[in-house]
Amino acid sequence: IDHLDSLGEKIIWAPDKHLGRYVQKQTGGDILCWQGACIVHDEFKTQALTRLQEEYPDAAILVHPESPQAIVDMADA
Repeated sequence: IDHLDSLGEKIIWAPDKHLGRYVQKQTGGDILCWQGACIVHDEFKTQALTRLQEEYPDAAILVHPESPQAIVDMADA
C-alpha cells in the first residue's frame, strides 16, 4: 500500500471505511472511503475494551485496522 500516495490520483476505497481510513493515515493517499464497515469490527465499543483493560491490566491491546478509530486509538501497538 506504500505506493498509493505516489499515484497522484484519488482512490475510491471500498467496502470498509475503517480500513480505508487506516490506509489513508498510513500512506497519505487521497482516498474517498465507501461508508460500509465490517459488522463484527463495527460492534467493538470503547466501554467494553476499557472494562477488559481494568480486568486484565497487564494485557497488551492489539486491534484490527477495520475497527472504529476510537478502538484503534486504544491499541498498544
